[in-house]
Amino acid sequence: MPLDYEEKRAFPRMHVQCDIELHDTRTGERMTTRCQDLSGGGILFASREPLEPGREFELTMQSGLEGTPPLRARIRVLRCEPDGEDYETAARIEEILRD
Repeated sequence: MPLDYEEKRAFPRMHVQCDIELHDTRTGERMTTRCQDLSGGGILFASREPLEPGREFELTMQSGLEGTPPLRARIRVLRCEPDGEDYETAARIEEILRD
């Protein structure tokens, strides 16, 4: 079945501009950063420091809608490239987390 959106991706991208919290469960480090794109399989965000590919985080993204719980997921960094003063970081969503 042909895909009817321009990029022909498995999951279409949505441009989402909101803060996300990342928690490295291995080191305990926490950081807040800014989401740029979100899809059913991944996320693109800006980070202030380079994040090495393979590094895993628990992500929390508030929906901004009253009564809607935040998105919680385990993500794995795929790539991280300099982008001005920040780093453009792409990660795969490995698992949606539930309380």
